[in-house]
Amino acid sequence: MATIPFVGGNYIDRSLNLDCQIAQNLFPAIDRLRNVACLYGVPGLVEFWQHEELILNGGFDLTSAEWHRTGDVLMVDWSTTNYHTGPQGGVLKFNSSGHTGYAYQEIVGLILGETYRAKAYIKGDNLLTGEFRMGIGTQLFVPDGSIAFSNGSWVKLEGTLVWDGVSSDFFIGVYVTSGNNASRWCFIDDISMKLGVAY
Repeated sequence: MATIPFVGGNYIDRSLNLDCQIAQNLFPAIDRLRNVACLYGVPGLVEFWQHEELILNGGFDLTSAEWHRTGDVLMVDWSTTNYHTGPQGGVLKFNSSGHTGYAYQEIVGLILGETYRAKAYIKGDNLLTGEFRMGIGTQLFVPDGSIAFSNGSWVKLEGTLVWDGVSSDFFIGVYVTSGNNASRWCFIDDISMKLGVAY
């Protein structure tokens, strides 16, 4: 019986069914009539496949490119002194109206009914009365799409959601701020979102 040569050892176990739709790490043994007689398993290295990153410039390493402001955010900027990792991070500065304020960007290629996981780091600079939030449209990531303010230290927001197809705008920022937060700051960094429930 002819076999296809390969590098490395093989397992002696054979497939139970040749009518396979998908076979990974298997190679066929061919009989004299060039028919597949069985499939052998092959140990070895397999490239780990990860889902594509959907957030553009999530580390603000390209200044504030790709990000927009909404609500009570006076500006979306970047900082070379307040960052979680990398050379710089993102900055939201609030005005005096005191409601909500987010940085956002439209995500291209979302699929209705699919699950997405996001994570980010955020911290306040003496902010008053409110919470950090992260979501898409009106949906919040669960369980950490909404978390109480943390001033002076980075906190991680992380969670999943099943996209409802209503809005494709990813947002991160502050909800129900105090009017006293005028001219105060919120820092964000290392924002990531991918298809699936795990990284």
